[in-house]
Amino acid sequence: MSRFRVCVLCLCLVAGWLVAGLPVDSQSQRSISGVVTSADGKPLEGVAVSTRADGSTITTSVWTNQRGEYYFPPRPDGRYRMWAQAVGFTLTRAEQTLAGGKEVRQTFSLPPYAEVWRQLDDIEWFASLPDNTPEDRGVPGRMKRVLHYNCGTCHNSGYLFAKRFTGADWELIHRHMSNLTSRADPPYDDEGITYKARGAEYEDEAPGGGKFATPMVDAQGRPLGAQKRLMEFYKQDIVGYLTRVRGPEPYPMTWRPLPRPTGDAANIVVTEYDVPEGGTLNRLDPKTGRMTQFTLARDGSTTRNDNPSYYLNEYRNGSDWSRGIRNQFQEQGQHDIRVGRDGYVYLPPGIGRDLDPTGNVWFTGAGGGVKFDVKAERFTVYALPKGWENFENGKGVDSQGHFWAATAAGAYRLNPGTGQWTLFPSVTPLGRPYGLTVDREDKAWFAQIAIDKIGYVDGRTGDVGEVSLPRITDEPMTEEDRRTERGWTWNQPIYGKGPRRLQADPRGDYVWAASYFGGLLSRIHIRTKELTEYKLPGVYRFGNPYEPVVDKNGIVWVSMSNADLLARFDPRTEQFTFYPIPTRGHNARNIDVDNTPAIPEIWVPYQAGGKVARVQFRANPAR
Repeated sequence: MSRFRVCVLCLCLVAGWLVAGLPVDSQSQRSISGVVTSADGKPLEGVAVSTRADGSTITTSVWTNQRGEYYFPPRPDGRYRMWAQAVGFTLTRAEQTLAGGKEVRQTFSLPPYAEVWRQLDDIEWFASLPDNTPEDRGVPGRMKRVLHYNCGTCHNSGYLFAKRFTGADWELIHRHMSNLTSRADPPYDDEGITYKARGAEYEDEAPGGGKFATPMVDAQGRPLGAQKRLMEFYKQDIVGYLTRVRGPEPYPMTWRPLPRPTGDAANIVVTEYDVPEGGTLNRLDPKTGRMTQFTLARDGSTTRNDNPSYYLNEYRNGSDWSRGIRNQFQEQGQHDIRVGRDGYVYLPPGIGRDLDPTGNVWFTGAGGGVKFDVKAERFTVYALPKGWENFENGKGVDSQGHFWAATAAGAYRLNPGTGQWTLFPSVTPLGRPYGLTVDREDKAWFAQIAIDKIGYVDGRTGDVGEVSLPRITDEPMTEEDRRTERGWTWNQPIYGKGPRRLQADPRGDYVWAASYFGGLLSRIHIRTKELTEYKLPGVYRFGNPYEPVVDKNGIVWVSMSNADLLARFDPRTEQFTFYPIPTRGHNARNIDVDNTPAIPEIWVPYQAGGKVARVQFRANPAR
């Protein structure tokens, strides 16, 4: 199917179970139900079953129980497309019509699917890759981590592993990617890091400041930057491994898909809303499924569009797992999301967002901080002073309504009442601040992904400090690996952790940070600065945890950009639970929680899928 644009008015204006506020575990008010079996008639647990009404931009998915049974919450009358799928089984489709509130039964029988590799998500590829090749250099699993740290940031890992090329082709691809990573090396023209608010250009080479201990130069004798150094250091191993394992010659692979979800992990309802094209900010009404689009014009005015256009391509939206994982840059994606205090869900542009004490949405754009007044439906831009370096990704708002934003030199604070910007330089420079959050005592915390530090600014006193994350020591590596020097954002040595985004518990005394490369959660006490770390178990450590959020029960939820899963961490038991996401290659990089229902609901945007998802639980996971 070719790309096309259609203007769609959501037909689900009366999405029955949402409008009526019916609980998602109301088995007495089903609409579509049935059983899923294998071709030999055995019931299948943990199979995803999805429905989408004709002409709608909303998809709802549920999973089968141990008897192979599934049921959907009440749905509006209409014609529905349905499909059921699981790794190792052929996607099977059906159509049903709902009318008069009567329940409809639909049984699925799933034939086996031979080309399992097409259906795998990213961490299932990591589970399946060999870990004792010559390129592992006597360290089992080394190459999995080398690829994870260097070949999976711009795209999902599975997008790479599903391809097969000759050694010459893999070398060409490596050269291209190495050149791309050098864009994020000094002088940083595309990231606005050359010019800093301190009034001078950076002359440093290495993350954290200073020069590299061991110079590396290209064929023309020019020094290599931090990221290209890593790509060139690992070049021989990366090209050799990929040629061996994913080259034209057959290689004995054992496919190791994850176990299908069972119990509470399968007892969820996921509603996915397509994201419109264009605009500055989209507003979703969860009760109706309607999207309203607001655009900040060049003259500073705000326009509203109640009928935005959608890019609809069901062959590339991840709903059919056998079509594989897409390149995120070829898709219409949504990076961030924020649950409003007014019943709406907001989809801002770019990376980093927050609400002020009155519920207005803040982000950055047009050369400054941007406030969207949710009542007046109007944007206001607070421009950065001329010559100040641009923002990094993290944004937050404190209890006084001050807007905070990460920058290469540390953190900015804006007083919206006066329009004054203040820079708070970080203790360690050039740490590549990424995410930012503000705790309940008005400390702004920012993750320095390039140097494994968490910086902070006390908004009440102006004091600045940092917490260091220790190197990874519980995973084997060579001595050469240990001596490699750091990269910036896109790749790191395999001893690095890479704290990416973080969130403060609004009701507690901790800040939680997700270490993207290291596959763990870091918990920091906001006063004592005590650090505790929790590693994701087994192959889940390759899931690229991106951002945590804490619900009203103290449960930590984590978006996973390299696994089609939602992670849950209970600090009381120190146990992880993983819930399935029905879109393959969704690449979630943000997360939020709606604490207004009795059972909190989780919202996840898809960077590589053009959707946002609402995850509802039929049983309370906090019990």
